[in-house]
Amino acid sequence: MWSTLREDMTLRDCLDEFLGLFEKNLVDYFFWHLIEKNEPMSNFDTFREFYLRDLRYLVDLFIKYLQDSKILPILPLCELLFFLLNDIRRGQTACGVEKGRNYDIVSGKVIPCVDYGDEIVVAELKSDELIFNDDNQVQGAFRNLITYKREFGCRECEAEFFCGGRCPVLVKTSPKRAKQYCYLTRDFLALVKASLSTIKEVMATKNITDEMLYYPYGYLNLLTDVVP
Repeated sequence: MWSTLREDMTLRDCLDEFLGLFEKNLVDYFFWHLIEKNEPMSNFDTFREFYLRDLRYLVDLFIKYLQDSKILPILPLCELLFFLLNDIRRGQTACGVEKGRNYDIVSGKVIPCVDYGDEIVVAELKSDELIFNDDNQVQGAFRNLITYKREFGCRECEAEFFCGGRCPVLVKTSPKRAKQYCYLTRDFLALVKASLSTIKEVMATKNITDEMLYYPYGYLNLLTDVVP
């Protein structure tokens, strides 16, 4: 189950819907993210307050399941816990678009991301022949995708190991909204870290390993958004 949160929605509503379906064996796991829009949240402080409240509920519920020797398959939380328990750093934006490893083909153009547009064109199909553009220019454009990290202070951010930097598409269309998501990501991290000792203790008592959090759940986050 994938939920896209909008400003007039709550994470708790999405979680309750998931839990109802999960208990009936109608869904296997849950993922959420926040919608990308061109304008920042109009009432960010209120959204942040309710979002943090719902994250606390989620972590408490996750611990309750662990105490019953069960893993609640909430993908972002499982992944974050696995990162924390194993000192893992993502080392890239969520989809890794700046690495130039995955491409979309649109109207005969090979581009790194259909959502980002055709500002970077790796190659074009002309007269049934694939013509590659100047590699130095292309690689320079890839590096420029994440220059915003300096302005955003990603290097100094305590959540960078998990986030890897906001989506370049969101930064391009709405840098203020992207910055709001930075604050929400830090909230998520701080809350989980505050409960980490309890989670580790319960996992040890119930013989639940960190690999059981990541496989088959956390790894499914690969190439998806990193949630705030």
